[in-house]
Amino acid sequence: MASHVLLLLFLCCTTLRAAAVLSFDYDFAAVGRDVAAANLVFMGNASYAGDRINLTRLGTWSTGRVAHRQLVRLWDDGGGSVTSFTTAFSFAIGRNSTGQADGMAFYVGPPADTLPPDMTGGFLGLIPNTGDASPRTVGVEFDTCRNPWDPQDGVIDHVGIDVNHIVSQNATALPTLSLAGVMRAEIRYDAASRKMAVNLMANGSNYGIEATVDLRAAGLPQDAAVGFSAATGVLVESHQLLSWSFNSTTDIIASTSTLLGISILVLAVFLVYKKHKHLSPWQWRSTNGPRIESLLRTQIKSYTYSEIRKITKSFAHTLGKGGYGTVYKGSLSDGSEIAVKMLEDTKDDAEDFINEVVSIGRTSHINVVTLLGFCLHRSKRALVYEYMPNGSLDKYAVGAIDTMQGEKSLSWEKLYEILVGIAQGLDYLHRWCNHRVVHLDIKPQNILLDQDFHPKISDFGLAKLCKSKESKISIGGARGTIGYMAPEVFWGHHGAVTTKSDVYSYGMLILQMVGARENINASMQTVSKYFPEWLYDNLNQFCGVASECIDSSNTCTSEVARKLVTIGFWCIQSTPEHRPSMSEVIDMFDRSMYELQLPPRMSWCGNDNQSIV
Repeated sequence: MASHVLLLLFLCCTTLRAAAVLSFDYDFAAVGRDVAAANLVFMGNASYAGDRINLTRLGTWSTGRVAHRQLVRLWDDGGGSVTSFTTAFSFAIGRNSTGQADGMAFYVGPPADTLPPDMTGGFLGLIPNTGDASPRTVGVEFDTCRNPWDPQDGVIDHVGIDVNHIVSQNATALPTLSLAGVMRAEIRYDAASRKMAVNLMANGSNYGIEATVDLRAAGLPQDAAVGFSAATGVLVESHQLLSWSFNSTTDIIASTSTLLGISILVLAVFLVYKKHKHLSPWQWRSTNGPRIESLLRTQIKSYTYSEIRKITKSFAHTLGKGGYGTVYKGSLSDGSEIAVKMLEDTKDDAEDFINEVVSIGRTSHINVVTLLGFCLHRSKRALVYEYMPNGSLDKYAVGAIDTMQGEKSLSWEKLYEILVGIAQGLDYLHRWCNHRVVHLDIKPQNILLDQDFHPKISDFGLAKLCKSKESKISIGGARGTIGYMAPEVFWGHHGAVTTKSDVYSYGMLILQMVGARENINASMQTVSKYFPEWLYDNLNQFCGVASECIDSSNTCTSEVARKLVTIGFWCIQSTPEHRPSMSEVIDMFDRSMYELQLPPRMSWCGNDNQSIV
């Protein structure tokens, strides 16, 4: 009986998710001219340049577009299905001053073989110079010029989401000259919630923006084109597309009767399993349920929801809020302070909750946060951790003189000790656990500091487990934080990742914490390269800036900064096999600066981008 009900539920559920209707992944340095010509439509001044696509020519009043030949069906005729998509791309804008313009955009709109007229300059090849889109177009603009219609006074660089108008529906301001050099972006459109979200990694910084967008209500055609546009006016800059991936899926919007039928089937499954299997609801949503059950019978304490409310004094003291929940301060009956993380009540939380309990429940290391207990009460899920009085690492700056932005100061010696501790914690997770843990979200926000400033790796909501003999694990999509995410995680939506993905994130954490980005931005206002690339080419200059920082210890800050940056460069090489393991990173810390060599520039930059920018 149970198998029959499950089969019916499976058949119904499989009709609610169709296969990808459009999926491709192009690295334009590898695909070749024939593939580009067969799959892409070039309009205006857009052209294939051997290893990239030039959207404009290097001159004034240039406009270009490139679109995929295969169209995307945005909904079906009966109105029962809508299309969601994710697109990721790397691109380059060549500019080194505010006297260059105007920018480029990703767009969804009507198919065309020729470029519509009157879209030069600030209209970005996206919208006619009347300001309104006819035919209808939705775009994400990466704008490098201040125009009268732009939403924020005094802002030059900005990212905006445009719906049938050059005035953005929502926009976010960027520091001047952020949109320069090689950048990466990801755009996600969820048709069910009508949300479009944009993540941009530019010059080592991360920016995000989202808006409510209904592609059908916006008047887009049922079969739409996706592509890129760019334009120049009286000012000149280059606009180049280096790689592009796109994946769309069709979601069925079920009718009331369909939903009722599925609800009955779900209820039947509930009754069958409750009677025969004695499983709790939270166990059905993951095959990891038995692991949680075994943990219940061992050393991890289980709290009731009323106990959680009591020890947090009804959630009176908030320590912080992240993408997976809110953290509250509490105290146990013996007076010891604890931190309670309440997970948000969403459909994905069961997996995140299980990840954290299974990943941390059996670990024991000074540099990994200790899980003291958990709570499961209907939809309420809580994790009880040891309290970290000094907060997270992102609240600190090394050798800081000016703390106007609320950052606390760390000496170079203390930062060095913290980074060594993080490396030791990661080495433990990667090599010494019964089930090795790949964290997949190493960043300063996820490093907590105890009363003695010992670092503790935390937030295992995205972690993946692998058996001791396995070298790779598979993931279903990008996981982590842009800016710290390894290339194979960011681009390989269906690929395998290894512990080397954490090594990359650790390297980016080092470069962030040594203050590289801030020092570069403060002293080099005309930087147009990707920030690790600039840092590699100007390492002596950066270490000179670092040595000027006031440090209460007598540490030679220039030497420490150079050593840390060198280790960081080894960790962020683009090819996982070229990165060291965390045990090798620890060995690097044990060596003197004179024993460490910088990695070859080509091995981590991927290629020389001088022709790109």
